Amino acid sequence: MSSQRRALFRAPLTVFALSGVLVASASAVATGQDASDPTEFEGVKVGQILFSNNPSQLAYGRGVEEYLAQYGIEVNTVNGDISPQKQADQVSDFIAAGMDVILLQPVDPAAAVTPIQEAQAAGVPILTWGIKPDDSVTTPFVELNEYEATFEAGVIAAETAQELWPDDPLGMVLVDIPTLPLCHELRVGGFRDGVLSVDPEAEIVAEVDGKGDQLSSTTVMEDVISSGKPFNLVIGCNGPMTLGALGALEAAGRGQAVGNVPVSEFVVSIDGSLPEVTELLDPESALALTVLLTPVDNAGKVGEMAIKLLRGEIGATDPYLDKTGSSVLQPDCEAVNAALAEQYYPEEPVPCP
Repeated sequence: MSSQRRALFRAPLTVFALSGVLVASASAVATGQDASDPTEFEGVKVGQILFSNNPSQLAYGRGVEEYLAQYGIEVNTVNGDISPQKQADQVSDFIAAGMDVILLQPVDPAAAVTPIQEAQAAGVPILTWGIKPDDSVTTPFVELNEYEATFEAGVIAAETAQELWPDDPLGMVLVDIPTLPLCHELRVGGFRDGVLSVDPEAEIVAEVDGKGDQLSSTTVMEDVISSGKPFNLVIGCNGPMTLGALGALEAAGRGQAVGNVPVSEFVVSIDGSLPEVTELLDPESALALTVLLTPVDNAGKVGEMAIKLLRGEIGATDPYLDKTGSSVLQPDCEAVNAALAEQYYPEEPVPCP
């Protein structure tokens, strides 16, 4: 992979132990946003359960911590590690620790029902975002427009592939987590549907389980390459999965570009983290498009909803809905660095080729 790929993020979390799980405490971090009263909710504690600890999630978690710190709120953050059972245990721990509000991005809609019911029965409001819980429970919810953004990415990828390789049929490799609705239905599903809207005859050459991480995605992509089946479109459900698939392509002498124009595969990533956009800007990398999930903006939406709940403007079981945005990034260094500065916490800009 590109030697430019480096981790430039500040460590967003200060770690300590609570009830046997790893958590993070937000100190009062200056954000540049004006707070009407920084002591309005002094002493209030919020428990935040992340989906995982990838760069997008960590940027989101830090964004929530900083947003709520403006109001004097202490945020304790834990990593759900893409595990419904771990998230359920973390909800129980937060209830026992006396959290005033819990923020949860569920791994699985059905598995989220029992811990949500537990929190509501204990009188602890729980807000959800990203993945809507099963309809048997109701919470205030922040929806992400991930399907719309990845659909757009699928359209761009398909149209570009048709221009680059007019004699080749479109063949997709979807590095998915098939049991996870966030991946299978929204992210990878949106891309797939976008491609099919351009060419209904496009083939899903392989849909493989990358298990949410880079190493597993490298392994399953190696198997796809070894099969000898032709393909020219590749997407992973998150940044590490796409980078894993790209690494397998590069090891096989593929995944190349000339002047940011893919030679044989058009690769798309989702998250927009710094390692992804470093590849995006590499003129020799086939990663040609990334969907930026705007973690800091998402954090602001979730934080705003928590404040509304604490002020009594919405109820714990109200079907209150808000929606976030996202954007599709192409290899434009100025635009990429502007997006990173707004949505992640880079210590320095990505070098322009």
